Amino acid sequence: MSRLTDDSDPASTMDSTLASTLDSTVADRDEQLNAEFRPLTCRECATTVRVRKRSPHQTSVQWQSDTATHCPYLAKQKPSAPLMEGCPALSETIRAAVEAGLIPTGTQPAAGPQLSPGTQLSPGPQ
Repeated sequence: MSRLTDDSDPASTMDSTLASTLDSTVADRDEQLNAEFRPLTCRECATTVRVRKRSPHQTSVQWQSDTATHCPYLAKQKPSAPLMEGCPALSETIRAAVEAGLIPTGTQPAAGPQLSPGTQLSPGPQ
C-alpha cells in the first residue's frame, strides 16, 4: 500500500497547520512587543527612545541606543550601582508629549500628528 503525498494526507495537513500557527504566533508576539510605540526625542539631550503608555500610570520605554553615551543623567550611573528610576528630563519630555496628545495613554485614541524618528518637542515654558 503506498502512502499519499498530496494535501489530503493528514500528516501533511497537520504540518501545514502547524507552520501557519507558528507564523501567526510570531506575528502576534511581534505586534504585542512593538504596537503603539512612538519615537520620541528627549528635549534635553536629543536621545531618541520609543514610548508606549497603556494607561496613565504605566509607561514603557525602549532605548534605541547606548544610554551611557547619549543620556548624561544615566551616564553618571556606575555599572555596579542599583538601577536608577529614570532620567527626569526624559520623563518630563514624555509627560509633555502625553499632554500634547502625541503619545496616547491607551485609554484614548491617538490625537495629533504621528511622530517620526528624530521629532523633538519644543521646550515648554521655563
